[in-house]
Amino acid sequence: MLANDSTSRVLPIQKMNDHTYQISFEKAFDFVSDSLIHLVSNQLERNGLPKEHIVSVLDCNKMQTIFAYEIRFPRDSVLPCRGRNQNTDCYIVQIEFLNTNKNRVGWLMGSTFFMFLIGFYFVSSLKKNTAKKESVVNNTLNIEDPKISFLTVGKFKFFTQKNLLVMDDVSTILSDKESKLLKIFADNPNQIMERGLLLKEVWENEGIFVMSRNLDVLVSKLRKKLALDANIKITNIHGKGYKMILDDAIIA
Repeated sequence: MLANDSTSRVLPIQKMNDHTYQISFEKAFDFVSDSLIHLVSNQLERNGLPKEHIVSVLDCNKMQTIFAYEIRFPRDSVLPCRGRNQNTDCYIVQIEFLNTNKNRVGWLMGSTFFMFLIGFYFVSSLKKNTAKKESVVNNTLNIEDPKISFLTVGKFKFFTQKNLLVMDDVSTILSDKESKLLKIFADNPNQIMERGLLLKEVWENEGIFVMSRNLDVLVSKLRKKLALDANIKITNIHGKGYKMILDDAIIA
């Protein structure tokens, strides 16, 4: 609908099959995973589209899924929460509807209003939300305050309530999910944490069902943020899950 509009950031929606639709974008963008969940759920409800669905975000170049989740009922409400901002890149969003009336879905997915809101949100409000989140953390935390509790993980101070890692003079902000994952590992050092348990604790307890690859991506991001301490390693235990190994067994 917006293909002839030079200001458009969303290309015409493509129908992949009777239940799956693909949304491509004119320009590269960044996004926050949890905000994407909130946005899509709101727009589906406003436009009368089926609430049960699977959303997959694909890398345009490699056509690999970098983020995916599934919404089914009955479940607890999915609430928006802070998430790590994905790097600016070319992405494709696929939405697969479950138990649908294909004719009604096809008509509504062509809605100009639906596409416009998605495009506007991706390129503007998500960046503002991320900047606001980082500003709040930096302005409210005084890490020298003895009343603020933290975990010692290797050489890091891990402020669990603030999603913050501090080592020497370097501070690193964690997303909510990175913080949840690190807390699980910190509570269970040098132990194998089963993949199913990690998925449940990080996502499913909030009513969000994601593909197993999302855990691998999250672990990879957490590894990078822990890289300053060479004594901390998060290893993949094939067929089971992950283990955080502390070479010097430093945790308090």
